[in-house]
Amino acid sequence: MELQEKTLTQAFRETVRKYGDRPAVRDIHETLTYAQLAEQVEHLAGSFLLFGYGYGVHIGVLAANGIPALTAYLAAWEIGAVVVPLNIHFTDRELNDCLEQADVQLLLSDRPVETEVPVWLLHNLPETVYSSVHSFVKPYDTDMILFTSGTLARPKPVLSTHFARYNTAVSQMEALELTEQDSLVAVLPMFHCFGLTATVLPAILAGACLCFPADTHSYSVLDMVEAGRCTILTAVPSLFLAIMRRQANEPRDISSLRAGYVGGSTYSADFLQKAEACLGMTILPSLGQTEATAGLTTASLCDPFEVRAATIGHIFPHLEYRIEDGELCVRGYAVTPGYYKMPEATAEIIDKDGWLHTGDLVREWNGNLIYEGRRKELIIRGGENISPLELETALLNDSRIRECKVLGVPDPHWTEIVCASIVPEEALSEEEVLGILKDQVADYKLPQKIVFLKKLPRTSTGKVNKLELRKIIAEGENAS
Repeated sequence: MELQEKTLTQAFRETVRKYGDRPAVRDIHETLTYAQLAEQVEHLAGSFLLFGYGYGVHIGVLAANGIPALTAYLAAWEIGAVVVPLNIHFTDRELNDCLEQADVQLLLSDRPVETEVPVWLLHNLPETVYSSVHSFVKPYDTDMILFTSGTLARPKPVLSTHFARYNTAVSQMEALELTEQDSLVAVLPMFHCFGLTATVLPAILAGACLCFPADTHSYSVLDMVEAGRCTILTAVPSLFLAIMRRQANEPRDISSLRAGYVGGSTYSADFLQKAEACLGMTILPSLGQTEATAGLTTASLCDPFEVRAATIGHIFPHLEYRIEDGELCVRGYAVTPGYYKMPEATAEIIDKDGWLHTGDLVREWNGNLIYEGRRKELIIRGGENISPLELETALLNDSRIRECKVLGVPDPHWTEIVCASIVPEEALSEEEVLGILKDQVADYKLPQKIVFLKKLPRTSTGKVNKLELRKIIAEGENAS
């Protein structure tokens, strides 16, 4: 793949010209062809212009996955606006904080919102007589301000360009070997870089069909896979686990599935093997970051299971990388221009030579990268560095443990101690958990605190909510 100086609008229009009669989007109510979707996009773009919203305006989108949200994104890009996707689970206070940070001038929403920003409800959009909207957007214009997931701190507004997002989507389209014959179930939220750049945009570039399930429940996902004969399913490990349990108890015809990505959380080789066997598909590991337009690494469909189970694959084409004191640093087209109106925060992650310091710890193995956790999550117990990922991997390899998260918690003597939060498949004791680890890790790495939970708290994007988990651990300590 050669880098191409294209906008997302150009890419969409090219697909409409090539595949106008093919299905573009499907939900539980309707299916639209690319030509029909383009007509809806044109009408909404015209409405923006009619009401004075044009090139460079910041348009927020607060909506669940679906045809209205997709139309809003494409119409905003059509007029050269900057899309600001917003987490649908935000309270009005959190939402208004993000609207202010990103200087949003118009909000498109699927629910009423208490805000001073003008709001257009997606089910009641103004009509227009405009047509044949001419796009002035250029490849290096800003396409989005996309907020980080904020599992440890306040979400930051990340800038990206049409050029970066288009070429990242092409890389992910090629890794999945997508064609117009594919159907992708879009279950990861579009307001998150993984769902948008690894599912939605690759489908559009390939002329494939996007299938939006009714919601993110496992039965709804399986319903859509069966009804839409979906070929691609990309998800986080917790969702794959829920789908696998549902499929085991209430099997559907999902024989159409062939491939997908997994990312966003820790998983074991045993999980990957069981997921592929249960769902009949090849699952590719990946590493992404909002500050790198979502895509950093991927495995290939032709890679053996050993590579897909043990690594996060190889760096995407046209990105330089180096490993500095164990940390992955990348440079190239996908790296963000920075955080919006936050030069100091930008300087903390992008150095003067353009290297993005990802915070991800990795090591090389046969041309691929092995993931070793986040630098900020390293536990320092009495001066010894402990990797949570090493412990999580060892625990998840035991079939009695469904999910786990390892954190460092404050301790007056050691500064930090290791705390393992466990979601068991069957009743387990603390002694049994320690027994799983004792032959695999040094004694100083063993958890000094073990918490059993029915489920791990998660963000809307499927990541473990570390702030909430710390609160649960602290409340348990106070209760005792």
